[in-house]
Amino acid sequence: MLGIWVSPLGLSCSVFRKAFFRRTRGTGVIQRWDGYATRSAAKITVPEGHHPDQVYRRPKRMITTLRPENLSKSDCIDISHVEAATIRVPVGVGFAPSVFYYTKGANNINTPFPENTRGFLYYHHEPGYPPAAGAIRFRLTSDDNPSSFMAGKDLLDTRGLPWCIPLLRIPRPKYIAFRYQLLQDGLITESLWERCKTLSKNHRSSQRTFYGALHFLEQPFFLDISSSNFTATIVTEDLVEVARFHFAVKWEKGQQFQPYKGCCMARLERSTLAEHMGKNILVIRILEILKPLESTIGDNEDVKLLSVGSLLRFGNRLVTVDLDRDAKNASKLRLLLPSSTS
Repeated sequence: MLGIWVSPLGLSCSVFRKAFFRRTRGTGVIQRWDGYATRSAAKITVPEGHHPDQVYRRPKRMITTLRPENLSKSDCIDISHVEAATIRVPVGVGFAPSVFYYTKGANNINTPFPENTRGFLYYHHEPGYPPAAGAIRFRLTSDDNPSSFMAGKDLLDTRGLPWCIPLLRIPRPKYIAFRYQLLQDGLITESLWERCKTLSKNHRSSQRTFYGALHFLEQPFFLDISSSNFTATIVTEDLVEVARFHFAVKWEKGQQFQPYKGCCMARLERSTLAEHMGKNILVIRILEILKPLESTIGDNEDVKLLSVGSLLRFGNRLVTVDLDRDAKNASKLRLLLPSSTS
């Protein structure tokens, strides 16, 4: 345990309140006691694994629910310009903390939350999606009144998609508060939690593995066509697989480069083209353009072929995945197919 001394500025009396914290073994819960001391400074005991800056005399940004219908004014938080936001939930006589970020970049350089990031954290589960596909989102509101929740909008990330913390990442220790609150609210079951823990434990190769995870074929996903690589994390009831694709690129003066740039929402689907009849071919269809799709080599007419509803192609070459011949990815992508057709 690390001890630090905090000057009791503003206290006119030599007797003042002293606060200290203790982590309850095996739970991740920090308990807080108040006492009195007759010293010239207050000592705060910092739990192991926590930086002194994360310890406060009073719990800050305390939330009591992740259910939109149960929100109260005290659940409204303001994390504008904050790089590492900390929230706490009450657990017994103490509280459990969680730290989360807007974006966590390379070399631990974090992007602060944008201006006016004020509102409510809540749990979102898209209808028709598997239970493990849920996520915590942030609803921006005009004030701290829960009645403004419905009229608010979700905080967006740097890609233009709803900022979120996927349920499959909640088993990480820094999200302990969210775990307690999700279970307390009845938003997830103990069996679902145990399954998420198992899936998360068995696959920790990437910081962003479960962002945009695919649970079924034709599920929309984010695609940056300026990148030559696309990684799809596929999640089933008991498996996590990663399929990696390398898109065809053009060569210019011996160097590899992408002929297009831009971002879109897309989906994998079975090809219905005549040339693919009788074959297990997947294609990628563009659903929504988030950032204009443009040519990187001047007036390239091919880029006009990329529009909402069209199939992804590079030049006159259609992007396809042959489930019968792609040895690296076929078995993984087959997990997305309905059991009757796989």
